[in-house]
Amino acid sequence: MKITVVSLDNWGFNNYIVEALKAKGIETTSINFDDFKYQYPTVFHKVLNFFLKNVSKHNLKEIHLKHQLNKRIKKLPQQDKILVIKSDFLNESILRELKAKTNELVTFLNDSLSRCPKMKKNIDLFDQVFSFENKDCKKYGFKKINNFIYTEIDSSTNNSAKYEVFNISSIDKRKKSVVLFSNYFNLKNISYKIILYSTKPTDYFNNTKIDIIYKPYTILEMLDYLKQCKIVLDLQRPKQQGLSFRVFESLAYGKKLITINRDIVNYDFYKPENIHVIKDMNNISIPDSFFKTEAVKIDKNILEKYHISEWVNSVFNLNNKK
Repeated sequence: MKITVVSLDNWGFNNYIVEALKAKGIETTSINFDDFKYQYPTVFHKVLNFFLKNVSKHNLKEIHLKHQLNKRIKKLPQQDKILVIKSDFLNESILRELKAKTNELVTFLNDSLSRCPKMKKNIDLFDQVFSFENKDCKKYGFKKINNFIYTEIDSSTNNSAKYEVFNISSIDKRKKSVVLFSNYFNLKNISYKIILYSTKPTDYFNNTKIDIIYKPYTILEMLDYLKQCKIVLDLQRPKQQGLSFRVFESLAYGKKLITINRDIVNYDFYKPENIHVIKDMNNISIPDSFFKTEAVKIDKNILEKYHISEWVNSVFNLNNKK
């Protein structure tokens, strides 16, 4: 069986899909267009691209991406399945080239259509569409699947935690929420480690204890911080109900979770002793007991349902392969 995974894997989460497939003995290819980053040869090219984007709607970066993808697709032997993650980065011609190379073209939407409406543009080209967003599944008939636990499950509690609360995120529309949580933790004298990744200098978080980084951590570096906390802070993106990787990291390591995602109460792993849902960001309130008690263990059979090994079984129908 031959499977290819196509995605913009700038953080490295999608590589766990590739490794999980290889672990099952499947011949797997990864096409990560984060590897095809365009660098301007000269200042002239940068200026030229500015005018191209604004006058002709062309883009040197998109042209470079299409060229690199075309080269990789032409070299690709016929595949049994091709998975595209977040298809909004690809135009119709690229998707048709991929479709011609496989028996089944599948996509996983790990964002909501309300946040990324471009994903809907060429959705009819896919033989199967999976989404982590309940409302999109109900509205468009997509198949529901969540993000996944990508590490080994180790829910043993850590009694020597360095921080009470940990979060790592990119700087975006959630930045106000980050400051509100930081202020709350300071007021309650709760230790925390909040790390925000930014692509450019910012003074928005001056006079806070929030750490700003300009080079993204690897997943392993991030997990080292996560292992040192008791509670993971999950900051849901606006217009999104799907569960983030912070949720699954907390499950994998037996951590408690503070989240603003109200939909989480509908999942089988939800326990109020472990997960506290903030319903009003203008009035954050967390019981003191939540910080003082240990997490309740979750049945391992439940946790294994969300592991990457089961995720690939579901998406690629591996349990029923002949």
